[in-house]
Amino acid sequence: MTRDNKILGSFSVILLLCSVASIIAFFLFPFVSQDSGYFLSMMRDIHDGNIYFLDISSPYNPLAIWILGIPYYFIETPIFVYHLLINHIIMILSTILLFRILKNFNLNKILTLFLSLTFFVMCLIYDGNFIMLEPISVLFQLVALQQYLIYRQTGNIQKLILCGLFVSLSFLSKQFGLFLLIPIGLDIVLRNNRLFKSLLFLGIGLAFPIILLIGYYAFYGMDLLQFVMSVLGKGQTFDVGTGTGMHTGFKVSNLFDCLLYMPFVYLIPFFLTGKNFKDLIFYSTLALSSMTVFIFASYDHYFQYIFPYVIILFGFVMSTNQRFLTKPLFYILILVGVLRLSFKTVSTIKHQKEDYKIQQENLSRLNQAVPNGSQVYLNGISCAYYYLCNYKSINLEKIGYAFPGYFYLETILENTKNGSYLIVTEENLEGYRTKLSEFEKKSINFQHDHGQEIIYIFKKK
Repeated sequence: MTRDNKILGSFSVILLLCSVASIIAFFLFPFVSQDSGYFLSMMRDIHDGNIYFLDISSPYNPLAIWILGIPYYFIETPIFVYHLLINHIIMILSTILLFRILKNFNLNKILTLFLSLTFFVMCLIYDGNFIMLEPISVLFQLVALQQYLIYRQTGNIQKLILCGLFVSLSFLSKQFGLFLLIPIGLDIVLRNNRLFKSLLFLGIGLAFPIILLIGYYAFYGMDLLQFVMSVLGKGQTFDVGTGTGMHTGFKVSNLFDCLLYMPFVYLIPFFLTGKNFKDLIFYSTLALSSMTVFIFASYDHYFQYIFPYVIILFGFVMSTNQRFLTKPLFYILILVGVLRLSFKTVSTIKHQKEDYKIQQENLSRLNQAVPNGSQVYLNGISCAYYYLCNYKSINLEKIGYAFPGYFYLETILENTKNGSYLIVTEENLEGYRTKLSEFEKKSINFQHDHGQEIIYIFKKK
């Protein structure tokens, strides 16, 4: 083994250790996030017999939620880590697929392994401890990309059907998955190779899962317009916003900071010349189009769409510049990235343990104050408690488990039935003061990482 391979192999072992340590911590201290509680509550209601979109109001597409809800088919009340395990298996499968895609560039095998492990650790530290839809959407995208690359290499046009099918599955997991059509569509046009037939085969693949889903919902009485609005994220009507995030504008600094975990990608602009024009456009557009998710919001888990395509672009530009990969600068950048990933892993594990402990204390207090199974609207505390306390929505078809801020107080009160609860933080209490004469009131102390706060519990008489 050469000196360079030994260095890369050592760094790969460090990343593997970071991955193992993270996963062990996530399973030993299973902290349920706000988004996790939202999705898990809907999974529970689906397996209670409710029809997603029809009985359960949500702006998210159903496929990833159905996949993450698989444990409900085998266990009546599965614990959180069963769902988390599915997410981690999905991430591992994506890592294997990325490794296979990078092999197309004939890079050093140890480097290919290192880049794939970098992707995996990045996914873990960017909300990989939670139940999220992005990993499933990304996996389907990578399968679609692999099929498209086979089409580019062999001209086997039938691969475009599979490509379209998996793009569609990515979209049905989360709407953002559709951005993969930008580089693929542009590449088909630039190559101008059986253009009409290529687009037709791609379209057939795209349409097939959607037609099946249309048939499924038509069976339950949903009309076509309602279906189209639902899969486009417009099925749930909010008073404010679209359901994708509030006050979460994109900051370029966040992207730069993210890429500093793999600082070798900053070499990309210096090696773009001398490449096949169509290949350069394809792989560059692949990375750039992934960043369209930031048009909607810039949560940490949205970055999971970015990692594979930036790494693939790096693999492409370095495929004809592999001599540079033996230079000291490259290994300095590798070292910086591995150190940052290692420190971030330690920090993530530390916060995981602390957040889990706080959540368990709060769960105990809530269970004493509000009976399990009650109809509840949470305004200010995490939606995790919908799931942890087995709370039901005050109106599943209208309000669902929407995050605070999307509905006006008047809408919330209109949908609050006798015996239902409103749980409100002190920060959000002001608007409630003059409108709660029909509610019983009590308060409890609630923990968070900065100390304690008072939350108020209102019960409709």
